[in-house]
Amino acid sequence: MKKGITTSFNIITTLALFIAFTVQYASVRELNIGEGSNTIVDVLFESSEIKVLFYLFVFIIVAATLSAVFKEIWNRLLSDILTLREITFNEAYSLCFLLMAVTLY
Repeated sequence: MKKGITTSFNIITTLALFIAFTVQYASVRELNIGEGSNTIVDVLFESSEIKVLFYLFVFIIVAATLSAVFKEIWNRLLSDILTLREITFNEAYSLCFLLMAVTLY
């Protein structure tokens, strides 16, 4: 693995996060079309089960993207600066949820 934060790394991670957050935002954003306010998921899917599966899929994609970016930043930058060991994707995934829980509550 190439160490260091490069411009291409920044561009790729910015695009990945932008796309993941755009999909997440678009799926929960209310639209003012027809009668009342609906989300794009309400317009696309009628079944509640399909909506839940779609939201779960979006959540998993966003969480995986964030975890992958977190892992890369940790392994490329923080491990060298703070002389810490490199982490795996599973550890990054766990740390992301831990950090979110601590910051939200």
